[in-house]
Amino acid sequence: MSVTPIHPLVASPKAVTVKYDFFNATQTGEKLFSVRAGIPLGDAFDQLTLLLAASQGAMQDVSYAVSADAQPQSQWAAVHMIDFCYALVQSMQQGLIHHENR
Repeated sequence: MSVTPIHPLVASPKAVTVKYDFFNATQTGEKLFSVRAGIPLGDAFDQLTLLLAASQGAMQDVSYAVSADAQPQSQWAAVHMIDFCYALVQSMQQGLIHHENR
């Protein structure tokens, strides 16, 4: 996968992420991680691109490892990277909706 930053004109510089908590840390549902509010969406898209590229690389490594009977723990790295990507996408989407509804 080629990592290409999003063109700055794709998202308004005033559109930003909103806080988005994710990754259950306790049985009561308290979250361990959070996407910070206030990050310009163009910058957030760039980070999303990097996270997705890392996720793809991790999944490729897992594919090779599974065929070589490696330890299954490496699968969890890819799962967590994808969780981070999903949280960032959700934050960016909500930030864009909030920006457009002002």
